[in-house]
Amino acid sequence: MKQLRRLTARLGREDGYTMFELLTVLAIFGTVTAALTQLFVSATTSELDSNRRFQAQQEARLALDQMRNQVHCASSASVTSANSVVTLTLPSQCNGTPTTSWCALAVTGYTNRFRLYKQSGTSCTTSGTRYADYLTSSALFSYNAPTTDSLAKLQVTFAVNTFTAKSFLSYTLQDALTLRNSTRAA
Repeated sequence: MKQLRRLTARLGREDGYTMFELLTVLAIFGTVTAALTQLFVSATTSELDSNRRFQAQQEARLALDQMRNQVHCASSASVTSANSVVTLTLPSQCNGTPTTSWCALAVTGYTNRFRLYKQSGTSCTTSGTRYADYLTSSALFSYNAPTTDSLAKLQVTFAVNTFTAKSFLSYTLQDALTLRNSTRAA
């Protein structure tokens, strides 16, 4: 009986939290939740940017490797259109078509964003195979004609940046590729 009275007394009390205490707890909880949400959003955005940069750099490396194989086998090259297109002439012992073009084409709606395409023949359009994206310049190629002392060389420079407003994030690949089937100048 004593326990029943104690339980009834406990249930009958009107103790609790005041409105001020409840609002204070809600404000603190809201502040902590907002900070944690901002932290998670920031981390997710950072991870996506990092992944995009890695993907763009990887594409540029793979494109340079593919191009290196073709240039080493080429007998001649011609660079046109303000150094944005290189056309390689491949001898019959090389796998592939006799003439292949690599070019940097502007991406519609962006400034300083180019994509690298490879296509059979002397023209280059977006219908070719895309190899790299987020290139910051279309001037990718420089050709050195053969001399009596050296074979022809193709200088390739890929500057990659997924966020052009921050130039310190730029990644540059550079290589001088020798056309091993070219002939020395007489």
